[in-house]
Amino acid sequence: MSPVVHDTGEKQLAVTQAAHELFKEPHDEAVHENSYKSKLYELISASLAH
Repeated sequence: MSPVVHDTGEKQLAVTQAAHELFKEPHDEAVHENSYKSKLYELISASLAH
């Protein structure tokens, strides 16, 4: 059952929270993958510089 919403601000907050939960996992995975790639590129650059 969805929460009772009385005004536009509360409705927008409910939608925002739902969207956050929907996209949280893929976003967390993307952040992890980008961090991994950044570290990999950093290590490759460091090894090529020497």
